[in-house]
Amino acid sequence: MGKPAEKVEEALILEGWKTLVRKMGIAKATRFLVAFERGEGDTVKEIKRFWRGKSLAEIYRTVKREKITL
Repeated sequence: MGKPAEKVEEALILEGWKTLVRKMGIAKATRFLVAFERGEGDTVKEIKRFWRGKSLAEIYRTVKREKITL
């Protein structure tokens, strides 16, 4: 029997994959994951660069708005 945290992670990964496929299509979603798995670049730096200059409240509103539109 798996740990509850493992089940949450599994569900999160599945939801993420379905979202990528719905938004990008299967081919682009697959290409994205392959590039991501290769470890190209520095993910933390990319995330920081993406959200640069945004407050936590702005980030929260953006994520919440995007979640609603999915």
